[in-house]
Amino acid sequence: MRLHPILSYKKETRFDKKITHNKKEVFLFFSVIAALLFFQINVHLFPISGFFKSYYDYHFPKKNIISRLSESTDLLETTYVNSQFSNLKKPHIFLVMIESLNSRFINRRTDAGEEFTPFLNSLARDHLYLENYFSNSVYTSKSHFSIFCGQIPMLYQTEFITLADKYSGKCLAENLKEHNYKTHFFQADSYLDVDNTRNFLKKHGVDEISNLNKDCGKSDCKGHGLTDVDFYNNFFSHIKKYEKNAEVRFFSLATIQNHMPFTFTEKSKIKFHAKPTSRLQNYENSVFNTDQSLKVFFDLLNNSSFKNSSIVIITGDHGFPLGEHGSDHNENYAYQENFGVPLLIVDNRSNLKNNFSHLQNNLFSHLNLAPTIIDLAGISLKTDYIKNSIFSDKLLAHEPVYLIQPHSGAYQAVVEWPYKYIYHQLTATEKIYNLETDKGEMFPLDLSKNKEILLNLRKSASVIYKQQEIFLKNNNVALYSPFNTN
Repeated sequence: MRLHPILSYKKETRFDKKITHNKKEVFLFFSVIAALLFFQINVHLFPISGFFKSYYDYHFPKKNIISRLSESTDLLETTYVNSQFSNLKKPHIFLVMIESLNSRFINRRTDAGEEFTPFLNSLARDHLYLENYFSNSVYTSKSHFSIFCGQIPMLYQTEFITLADKYSGKCLAENLKEHNYKTHFFQADSYLDVDNTRNFLKKHGVDEISNLNKDCGKSDCKGHGLTDVDFYNNFFSHIKKYEKNAEVRFFSLATIQNHMPFTFTEKSKIKFHAKPTSRLQNYENSVFNTDQSLKVFFDLLNNSSFKNSSIVIITGDHGFPLGEHGSDHNENYAYQENFGVPLLIVDNRSNLKNNFSHLQNNLFSHLNLAPTIIDLAGISLKTDYIKNSIFSDKLLAHEPVYLIQPHSGAYQAVVEWPYKYIYHQLTATEKIYNLETDKGEMFPLDLSKNKEILLNLRKSASVIYKQQEIFLKNNNVALYSPFNTN
Protein backbone atom coordinates (compact mmCIF):
# COMPACT_ATOMS: atom_id res chain seq x y z
CA MET A 1 0.00 0.00 0.00
CA ARG A 2 1.45 3.38 -0.98
CA LEU A 3 0.99 6.05 1.68
CA HIS A 4 0.18 9.67 0.97
CA PRO A 5 3.46 11.69 0.82
CA ILE A 6 2.36 13.75 3.84
CA LEU A 7 2.22 10.58 5.91
CA SER A 8 5.29 8.87 4.44
CA TYR A 9 8.01 11.52 4.34
CA LYS A 10 10.26 9.62 6.77
CA LYS A 11 10.80 6.91 4.16
CA GLU A 12 12.38 9.38 1.74
CA THR A 13 15.47 10.21 3.80
CA ARG A 14 17.75 10.25 0.75
CA PHE A 15 16.21 13.50 -0.44
CA ASP A 16 16.81 16.24 2.06
CA LYS A 17 14.82 18.75 0.08
CA LYS A 18 11.85 16.42 -0.06
CA ILE A 19 12.13 15.90 3.66
CA THR A 20 12.00 19.62 4.26
CA HIS A 21 9.20 20.06 1.75
CA ASN A 22 7.09 17.28 3.25
CA LYS A 23 7.70 18.50 6.81
CA LYS A 24 6.31 21.85 5.73
CA GLU A 25 3.28 20.05 4.27
CA VAL A 26 2.79 18.17 7.52
CA PHE A 27 3.01 21.38 9.54
CA LEU A 28 0.60 23.15 7.19
CA PHE A 29 -1.82 20.21 7.19
CA PHE A 30 -2.09 20.02 10.96
CA SER A 31 -2.15 23.81 11.31
CA VAL A 32 -5.21 23.93 9.09
CA ILE A 33 -6.88 21.13 11.08
CA ALA A 34 -6.13 22.94 14.35
CA ALA A 35 -7.57 26.18 12.98
CA LEU A 36 -10.74 24.47 11.84
CA LEU A 37 -11.07 22.79 15.20
CA PHE A 38 -10.76 25.84 17.42
CA PHE A 39 -12.20 28.70 15.41
CA GLN A 40 -15.93 29.12 14.97
CA ILE A 41 -16.25 29.27 11.21
CA ASN A 42 -19.87 29.19 10.11
CA VAL A 43 -20.90 25.55 9.68
CA HIS A 44 -22.97 26.31 6.57
CA LEU A 45 -20.06 28.08 4.85
CA PHE A 46 -17.43 25.59 5.95
CA PRO A 47 -18.95 22.25 7.00
CA ILE A 48 -15.54 20.72 7.83
CA SER A 49 -14.95 23.25 10.58
CA GLY A 50 -18.42 22.54 11.93
CA PHE A 51 -17.66 18.84 12.06
CA PHE A 52 -14.38 19.27 13.95
CA LYS A 53 -15.77 21.84 16.33
CA SER A 54 -18.83 19.67 17.04
CA TYR A 55 -16.49 16.77 17.76
CA TYR A 56 -14.44 18.94 20.10
CA ASP A 57 -17.51 20.35 21.90
CA TYR A 58 -18.92 16.84 22.29
CA HIS A 59 -15.86 15.64 24.19
CA PHE A 60 -14.81 18.94 25.80
CA PRO A 61 -17.96 21.07 26.11
CA LYS A 62 -17.38 24.51 27.55
CA LYS A 63 -19.71 26.67 29.59
CA ASN A 64 -21.90 29.09 27.69
CA ILE A 65 -24.41 31.79 28.50
CA ILE A 66 -27.17 29.24 29.10
CA SER A 67 -25.16 26.72 31.08
CA ARG A 68 -23.86 29.47 33.36
CA LEU A 69 -27.43 30.51 34.13
CA SER A 70 -28.19 26.92 35.13
CA GLU A 71 -25.89 27.29 38.12
CA SER A 72 -28.51 29.51 39.76
CA THR A 73 -31.45 27.42 38.52
CA ASP A 74 -33.22 24.77 40.61
CA LEU A 75 -33.83 21.22 39.47
CA LEU A 76 -37.43 20.64 38.43
CA GLU A 77 -39.54 18.92 41.05
CA THR A 78 -40.73 15.42 40.30
CA THR A 79 -44.47 15.03 39.97
CA TYR A 80 -47.29 13.17 41.71
CA VAL A 81 -49.92 11.61 39.45
CA ASN A 82 -53.38 11.89 40.98
CA SER A 83 -55.39 9.82 38.53
CA GLN A 84 -58.55 11.26 37.02
CA PHE A 85 -59.59 7.75 35.91
CA SER A 86 -59.33 5.64 39.06
CA ASN A 87 -63.08 4.94 38.98
CA LEU A 88 -62.75 3.15 35.62
CA LYS A 89 -61.59 -0.40 34.97
CA LYS A 90 -57.86 -0.70 34.31
CA PRO A 91 -57.37 -0.79 30.54
CA HIS A 92 -54.92 -2.55 28.28
CA ILE A 93 -52.76 0.20 26.79
CA PHE A 94 -51.38 0.23 23.25
CA LEU A 95 -48.75 2.90 22.58
CA VAL A 96 -47.95 3.17 18.86
CA MET A 97 -44.83 5.24 18.15
CA ILE A 98 -44.67 5.89 14.42
CA GLU A 99 -41.36 6.64 12.76
CA SER A 100 -41.00 10.30 11.62
CA LEU A 101 -44.72 11.12 11.85
CA ASN A 102 -45.00 14.86 11.26
CA SER A 103 -47.97 16.60 12.87
CA ARG A 104 -48.18 19.12 10.05
CA PHE A 105 -49.49 16.45 7.67
CA ILE A 106 -52.47 15.65 9.89
CA ASN A 107 -55.65 17.37 8.65
CA ARG A 108 -53.80 18.64 5.59
CA ARG A 109 -54.63 18.16 1.93
CA THR A 110 -52.79 18.07 -1.37
CA ASP A 111 -53.29 20.83 -3.91
CA ALA A 112 -55.90 18.55 -5.50
CA GLY A 113 -57.81 18.39 -2.21
CA GLU A 114 -56.87 14.85 -1.14
CA GLU A 115 -56.02 14.13 2.49
CA PHE A 116 -52.52 12.96 3.35
CA THR A 117 -53.78 11.06 6.41
CA PRO A 118 -57.51 10.39 5.97
CA PHE A 119 -57.72 7.62 8.59
CA LEU A 120 -55.85 9.59 11.27
CA ASN A 121 -58.02 12.59 10.43
CA SER A 122 -61.16 10.54 11.07
CA LEU A 123 -59.79 9.42 14.44
CA ALA A 124 -58.89 13.02 15.31
CA ARG A 125 -62.47 14.10 14.66
CA ASP A 126 -63.87 11.61 17.17
CA HIS A 127 -61.12 11.37 19.80
CA LEU A 128 -58.69 13.55 21.73
CA TYR A 129 -56.11 14.96 19.33
CA LEU A 130 -53.39 17.38 20.38
CA GLU A 131 -51.58 19.17 17.58
CA ASN A 132 -49.37 21.42 19.73
CA TYR A 133 -47.28 18.46 20.79
CA PHE A 134 -43.52 17.91 20.52
CA SER A 135 -40.91 15.23 20.58
CA ASN A 136 -38.06 16.42 22.83
CA SER A 137 -35.34 15.32 20.41
CA VAL A 138 -34.75 14.51 16.75
CA TYR A 139 -33.34 11.06 17.41
CA THR A 140 -35.41 7.95 18.05
CA SER A 141 -33.70 6.53 21.13
CA LYS A 142 -33.53 9.96 22.77
CA SER A 143 -37.24 10.43 22.11
CA HIS A 144 -38.01 6.98 23.49
CA PHE A 145 -36.04 7.87 26.62
CA SER A 146 -38.27 10.92 27.15
CA ILE A 147 -41.40 8.86 26.51
CA PHE A 148 -40.51 5.98 28.82
CA CYS A 149 -38.62 7.83 31.57
CA GLY A 150 -40.15 11.30 31.53
CA GLN A 151 -36.82 13.16 31.42
CA ILE A 152 -35.23 15.82 29.22
CA PRO A 153 -32.75 13.97 26.98
CA MET A 154 -29.00 14.25 27.48
CA LEU A 155 -27.32 17.00 25.48
CA TYR A 156 -24.87 14.76 23.66
CA GLN A 157 -24.73 11.15 24.82
CA THR A 158 -27.14 8.33 23.97
CA GLU A 159 -29.16 7.65 27.11
CA PHE A 160 -29.78 3.93 26.56
CA ILE A 161 -26.00 3.44 26.33
CA THR A 162 -24.61 5.95 28.82
CA LEU A 163 -27.26 5.36 31.49
CA ALA A 164 -27.90 1.67 30.89
CA ASP A 165 -26.58 0.42 34.23
CA LYS A 166 -26.73 3.60 36.25
CA TYR A 167 -29.98 5.51 35.80
CA SER A 168 -31.64 5.31 39.21
CA GLY A 169 -35.01 6.83 38.33
CA LYS A 170 -38.05 4.65 37.75
CA CYS A 171 -39.38 4.57 34.21
CA LEU A 172 -42.90 3.92 32.95
CA ALA A 173 -42.72 0.12 32.73
CA GLU A 174 -41.43 -0.09 36.32
CA ASN A 175 -44.31 2.04 37.60
CA LEU A 176 -46.86 -0.02 35.68
CA LYS A 177 -45.38 -3.32 36.88
CA GLU A 178 -45.76 -2.19 40.48
CA HIS A 179 -49.49 -1.97 39.78
CA ASN A 180 -49.86 -5.39 38.18
CA TYR A 181 -49.31 -4.53 34.53
CA LYS A 182 -47.37 -6.83 32.23
CA THR A 183 -45.16 -4.72 30.00
CA HIS A 184 -44.09 -5.30 26.39
CA PHE A 185 -41.98 -3.53 23.76
CA PHE A 186 -42.05 -4.47 20.08
CA GLN A 187 -40.19 -2.81 17.25
CA ALA A 188 -40.24 -3.26 13.49
CA ASP A 189 -36.55 -2.41 13.12
CA SER A 190 -34.64 -5.61 12.47
CA TYR A 191 -31.91 -4.70 14.98
CA LEU A 192 -33.14 -4.69 18.60
CA ASP A 193 -29.77 -3.77 20.06
CA VAL A 194 -29.41 -0.45 18.25
CA ASP A 195 -28.38 2.14 20.87
CA ASN A 196 -28.61 -0.59 23.53
CA THR A 197 -32.41 -0.38 23.48
CA ARG A 198 -33.02 -3.97 24.54
CA ASN A 199 -30.73 -3.87 27.58
CA PHE A 200 -31.95 -0.52 28.85
CA LEU A 201 -35.64 -1.37 28.61
CA LYS A 202 -35.11 -4.79 30.17
CA LYS A 203 -33.33 -3.21 33.13
CA HIS A 204 -36.15 -0.70 33.51
CA GLY A 205 -39.13 -2.96 33.79
CA VAL A 206 -40.08 -4.25 30.34
CA ASP A 207 -41.07 -7.94 30.59
CA GLU A 208 -41.00 -8.82 26.91
CA ILE A 209 -38.91 -7.26 24.14
CA SER A 210 -39.11 -8.42 20.52
CA ASN A 211 -38.77 -7.19 16.95
CA LEU A 212 -41.21 -9.81 15.57
CA ASN A 213 -39.25 -10.12 12.34
CA LYS A 214 -37.53 -13.48 12.35
CA ASP A 215 -38.22 -13.71 8.63
CA CYS A 216 -36.74 -10.29 7.86
CA GLY A 217 -34.81 -10.33 4.63
CA LYS A 218 -37.73 -11.91 2.79
CA SER A 219 -40.63 -10.14 1.14
CA ASP A 220 -42.15 -8.83 4.39
CA CYS A 221 -39.23 -6.49 5.06
CA LYS A 222 -38.53 -3.12 3.49
CA GLY A 223 -35.57 -0.88 4.30
CA HIS A 224 -34.72 -1.17 7.99
CA GLY A 225 -37.27 -3.82 8.90
CA LEU A 226 -40.91 -4.86 8.72
CA THR A 227 -43.50 -2.93 6.80
CA ASP A 228 -46.18 -1.45 9.05
CA VAL A 229 -48.83 -3.91 7.85
CA ASP A 230 -46.62 -6.94 8.45
CA PHE A 231 -45.53 -5.55 11.80
CA TYR A 232 -49.13 -5.11 12.96
CA ASN A 233 -50.14 -8.54 11.65
CA ASN A 234 -47.20 -10.22 13.38
CA PHE A 235 -47.91 -8.29 16.57
CA PHE A 236 -51.55 -9.34 16.86
CA SER A 237 -50.68 -12.92 15.98
CA HIS A 238 -48.09 -12.85 18.74
CA ILE A 239 -50.34 -11.41 21.46
CA LYS A 240 -53.26 -13.71 20.67
CA LYS A 241 -51.92 -15.99 23.41
CA TYR A 242 -52.64 -13.24 25.96
CA GLU A 243 -56.28 -12.68 25.00
CA LYS A 244 -57.75 -15.04 27.58
CA ASN A 245 -55.33 -13.94 30.28
CA ALA A 246 -56.82 -11.76 33.01
CA GLU A 247 -53.70 -9.63 33.46
CA VAL A 248 -53.71 -6.07 32.17
CA ARG A 249 -50.97 -5.24 29.69
CA PHE A 250 -49.00 -2.29 28.34
CA PHE A 251 -47.92 -2.79 24.74
CA SER A 252 -45.51 -0.31 23.16
CA LEU A 253 -44.83 -0.56 19.42
CA ALA A 254 -42.18 1.26 17.37
CA THR A 255 -42.65 1.23 13.58
CA ILE A 256 -39.88 1.74 11.02
CA GLN A 257 -41.35 1.85 7.50
CA ASN A 258 -41.81 5.65 7.45
CA HIS A 259 -38.06 6.14 7.83
CA MET A 260 -35.86 8.46 5.82
CA PRO A 261 -35.42 8.45 2.81
CA PHE A 262 -39.13 7.47 2.72
CA THR A 263 -38.76 5.25 -0.33
CA PHE A 264 -40.07 1.99 1.13
CA THR A 265 -43.67 2.25 -0.11
CA GLU A 266 -44.65 -0.59 -2.42
CA LYS A 267 -45.40 0.63 -5.93
CA SER A 268 -48.92 -0.75 -5.80
CA LYS A 269 -49.63 1.38 -2.71
CA ILE A 270 -48.27 4.69 -3.99
CA LYS A 271 -51.03 7.29 -3.87
CA PHE A 272 -49.72 10.68 -4.95
CA HIS A 273 -46.45 10.52 -6.90
CA ALA A 274 -45.74 7.57 -9.20
CA LYS A 275 -42.29 8.96 -9.96
CA PRO A 276 -41.33 11.14 -7.00
CA THR A 277 -38.64 13.71 -7.66
CA SER A 278 -37.98 14.97 -4.13
CA ARG A 279 -37.85 13.80 -0.54
CA LEU A 280 -41.08 15.69 0.12
CA GLN A 281 -42.90 13.70 -2.56
CA ASN A 282 -41.46 10.46 -1.20
CA TYR A 283 -42.68 11.44 2.26
CA GLU A 284 -46.18 12.25 1.00
CA ASN A 285 -46.40 8.76 -0.49
CA SER A 286 -44.96 7.19 2.65
CA VAL A 287 -47.12 9.00 5.20
CA PHE A 288 -50.28 8.09 3.29
CA ASN A 289 -49.23 4.44 3.37
CA THR A 290 -48.45 4.77 7.10
CA ASP A 291 -51.92 6.17 7.65
CA GLN A 292 -53.63 3.39 5.71
CA SER A 293 -51.62 0.79 7.62
CA LEU A 294 -53.08 2.11 10.87
CA LYS A 295 -56.49 1.00 9.59
CA VAL A 296 -55.09 -2.53 9.59
CA PHE A 297 -53.99 -2.07 13.21
CA PHE A 298 -57.47 -1.02 14.32
CA ASP A 299 -59.16 -3.75 12.27
CA LEU A 300 -56.99 -6.34 14.01
CA LEU A 301 -57.64 -4.76 17.41
CA ASN A 302 -61.40 -4.68 16.83
CA ASN A 303 -61.33 -8.39 15.93
CA SER A 304 -59.55 -9.29 19.16
CA SER A 305 -60.78 -9.69 22.71
CA PHE A 306 -58.79 -6.56 23.63
CA LYS A 307 -61.31 -4.41 21.74
CA ASN A 308 -63.56 -3.28 24.59
CA SER A 309 -60.93 -2.83 27.28
CA SER A 310 -58.16 -0.91 25.57
CA ILE A 311 -56.72 2.55 25.07
CA VAL A 312 -54.70 3.32 21.94
CA ILE A 313 -52.20 6.18 21.98
CA ILE A 314 -50.61 7.24 18.69
CA THR A 315 -47.64 9.58 18.36
CA GLY A 316 -44.46 10.04 16.34
CA ASP A 317 -40.96 9.40 17.63
CA HIS A 318 -39.84 12.72 16.11
CA GLY A 319 -40.61 15.03 13.22
CA PHE A 320 -38.64 15.43 10.01
CA PRO A 321 -37.84 18.47 7.83
CA LEU A 322 -38.85 18.28 4.21
CA GLY A 323 -37.41 21.39 2.64
CA GLU A 324 -38.54 23.94 5.21
CA HIS A 325 -35.66 26.30 6.03
CA GLY A 326 -33.74 24.68 3.16
CA SER A 327 -33.21 21.39 4.98
CA ASP A 328 -34.31 17.82 4.39
CA HIS A 329 -32.15 16.24 7.10
CA ASN A 330 -33.23 15.85 10.72
CA GLU A 331 -29.68 16.58 11.92
CA ASN A 332 -30.07 20.23 10.90
CA TYR A 333 -31.54 23.07 12.96
CA ALA A 334 -34.16 23.10 15.69
CA TYR A 335 -37.37 24.19 14.01
CA GLN A 336 -40.94 22.96 14.35
CA GLU A 337 -40.50 20.48 11.51
CA ASN A 338 -37.80 18.68 13.52
CA PHE A 339 -39.90 18.21 16.65
CA GLY A 340 -43.61 18.52 15.84
CA VAL A 341 -45.50 15.23 16.18
CA PRO A 342 -49.16 14.39 16.83
CA LEU A 343 -50.69 12.91 19.96
CA LEU A 344 -53.95 11.03 19.53
CA ILE A 345 -55.68 9.13 22.35
CA VAL A 346 -58.49 6.69 21.55
CA ASP A 347 -60.29 5.70 24.77
CA ASN A 348 -63.79 4.35 24.38
CA ARG A 349 -64.33 4.27 28.15
CA SER A 350 -64.97 8.01 28.27
CA ASN A 351 -65.41 10.92 25.89
CA LEU A 352 -61.97 12.51 26.24
CA LYS A 353 -62.52 14.85 23.31
CA ASN A 354 -65.48 16.57 24.97
CA ASN A 355 -64.35 16.25 28.58
CA PHE A 356 -60.92 17.71 27.88
CA SER A 357 -61.54 19.91 24.86
CA HIS A 358 -59.74 22.78 26.61
CA LEU A 359 -56.44 20.91 26.20
CA GLN A 360 -56.40 21.09 22.43
CA ASN A 361 -54.58 24.43 22.31
CA ASN A 362 -52.13 23.67 25.12
CA LEU A 363 -48.45 22.82 24.66
CA PHE A 364 -47.27 19.30 25.52
CA SER A 365 -44.36 17.02 24.74
CA HIS A 366 -43.17 13.45 25.21
CA LEU A 367 -42.24 14.47 28.77
CA ASN A 368 -45.98 14.46 29.53
CA LEU A 369 -46.62 11.03 28.08
CA ALA A 370 -45.44 8.68 30.86
CA PRO A 371 -47.48 10.46 33.58
CA THR A 372 -50.46 10.60 31.20
CA ILE A 373 -50.32 6.82 30.70
CA ILE A 374 -50.09 6.30 34.47
CA ASP A 375 -53.11 8.58 34.83
CA LEU A 376 -55.15 6.72 32.18
CA ALA A 377 -54.28 3.43 33.91
CA GLY A 378 -56.08 4.71 37.01
CA ILE A 379 -52.88 4.77 39.07
CA SER A 380 -51.98 7.48 41.58
CA LEU A 381 -48.32 7.65 42.66
CA LYS A 382 -45.23 9.78 43.21
CA THR A 383 -43.05 9.54 40.10
CA ASP A 384 -39.54 10.45 39.00
CA TYR A 385 -40.98 12.33 35.99
CA ILE A 386 -40.59 16.09 35.66
CA LYS A 387 -43.92 16.83 33.95
CA ASN A 388 -47.55 16.23 34.82
CA SER A 389 -50.18 14.19 33.04
CA ILE A 390 -51.98 16.20 30.39
CA PHE A 391 -55.15 15.62 32.44
CA SER A 392 -53.69 16.98 35.70
CA ASP A 393 -55.55 19.80 37.43
CA LYS A 394 -52.11 21.22 38.35
CA LEU A 395 -51.18 21.74 34.73
CA LEU A 396 -50.55 25.26 33.47
CA ALA A 397 -51.97 26.20 30.08
CA HIS A 398 -48.59 26.78 28.46
CA GLU A 399 -45.77 25.14 30.34
CA PRO A 400 -42.27 25.33 28.76
CA VAL A 401 -41.38 22.65 26.23
CA TYR A 402 -37.71 21.65 26.13
CA LEU A 403 -36.06 20.58 22.86
CA ILE A 404 -32.65 18.99 22.18
CA GLN A 405 -30.83 18.84 18.83
CA PRO A 406 -27.47 17.09 19.43
CA HIS A 407 -26.22 17.46 15.84
CA SER A 408 -24.90 20.29 13.64
CA GLY A 409 -23.10 22.04 16.44
CA ALA A 410 -25.87 21.30 18.99
CA TYR A 411 -29.01 23.35 19.56
CA GLN A 412 -31.07 23.74 22.71
CA ALA A 413 -34.51 25.28 22.40
CA VAL A 414 -37.49 26.09 24.56
CA VAL A 415 -41.07 26.92 23.59
CA GLU A 416 -42.82 29.17 26.08
CA TRP A 417 -45.92 30.42 24.37
CA PRO A 418 -46.01 32.46 22.25
CA TYR A 419 -42.22 32.53 21.98
CA LYS A 420 -39.62 30.04 20.90
CA TYR A 421 -35.97 30.46 21.86
CA ILE A 422 -33.15 28.65 20.02
CA TYR A 423 -29.53 28.61 21.16
CA HIS A 424 -26.85 27.27 18.80
CA GLN A 425 -23.73 26.13 20.60
CA LEU A 426 -21.45 26.03 17.57
CA THR A 427 -21.86 29.71 16.77
CA ALA A 428 -23.01 30.88 20.24
CA THR A 429 -26.00 32.58 18.58
CA GLU A 430 -29.57 33.05 19.78
CA LYS A 431 -32.90 33.47 18.01
CA ILE A 432 -36.43 34.17 19.21
CA TYR A 433 -39.59 33.64 17.18
CA ASN A 434 -43.15 34.70 17.96
CA LEU A 435 -45.09 31.55 17.03
CA GLU A 436 -48.42 33.33 17.29
CA THR A 437 -47.59 35.59 14.35
CA ASP A 438 -44.82 33.53 12.71
CA LYS A 439 -45.69 29.83 12.79
CA GLY A 440 -43.12 29.05 10.10
CA GLU A 441 -40.27 30.53 12.17
CA MET A 442 -39.12 32.72 9.31
CA PHE A 443 -38.70 36.10 11.02
CA PRO A 444 -36.58 36.15 14.19
CA LEU A 445 -37.25 39.01 16.57
CA ASP A 446 -34.72 41.79 17.06
CA LEU A 447 -33.03 40.74 20.30
CA SER A 448 -31.95 44.27 21.11
CA LYS A 449 -35.62 45.33 21.21
CA ASN A 450 -36.79 42.30 23.21
CA LYS A 451 -34.25 42.12 26.02
CA GLU A 452 -36.69 41.19 28.78
CA ILE A 453 -38.19 38.37 26.71
CA LEU A 454 -34.67 37.18 25.87
CA LEU A 455 -33.61 37.07 29.53
CA ASN A 456 -36.74 35.13 30.55
CA LEU A 457 -36.30 32.61 27.74
CA ARG A 458 -32.62 32.13 28.55
CA LYS A 459 -33.63 31.32 32.11
CA SER A 460 -36.17 28.75 30.86
CA ALA A 461 -33.58 27.20 28.54
CA SER A 462 -31.12 26.92 31.42
CA VAL A 463 -33.40 24.22 32.87
CA ILE A 464 -32.17 21.93 30.07
CA TYR A 465 -28.64 22.19 31.42
CA LYS A 466 -29.67 21.99 35.05
CA GLN A 467 -31.56 18.75 34.51
CA GLN A 468 -28.39 17.14 33.15
CA GLU A 469 -27.21 16.97 36.77
CA ILE A 470 -29.47 14.01 37.49
CA PHE A 471 -27.38 12.04 34.97
CA LEU A 472 -23.99 13.48 35.81
CA LYS A 473 -24.07 12.67 39.52
CA ASN A 474 -24.22 8.95 38.92
CA ASN A 475 -22.49 8.51 35.59
CA ASN A 476 -19.22 10.43 35.42
CA VAL A 477 -20.44 12.14 32.25
CA ALA A 478 -18.64 15.44 31.59
CA LEU A 479 -20.95 18.30 30.73
CA TYR A 480 -18.30 21.00 30.89
CA SER A 481 -14.67 20.81 29.89
CA PRO A 482 -12.20 20.85 32.81
CA PHE A 483 -9.83 22.66 30.44
CA ASN A 484 -12.10 25.47 29.32
CA THR A 485 -14.64 27.12 31.61
CA ASN A 486 -14.85 30.55 30.04
